[in-house]
Amino acid sequence: MDETMKEKFIDAFNKVFDGEDHMVTCTREDILGLIDICNAIDPKGFYGSKKEGFLQKGAVINLRNKIKGAGEI
Repeated sequence: MDETMKEKFIDAFNKVFDGEDHMVTCTREDILGLIDICNAIDPKGFYGSKKEGFLQKGAVINLRNKIKGAGEI
């Protein structure tokens, strides 16, 4: 993953989650942006519904952990 994608993911993740992986007050656009970034990183995963504005919290955190474990974040 290139640095730009990594930075976009980190920024989008931090708009939606706090340091303890709890969701924070954010906008629908923040959630949709995070779903977009997750889908760009892992097109085969399901990270939520853009139509419904529903975020698959566990999948997003798992993706963050995979990236972090690979030394990417």
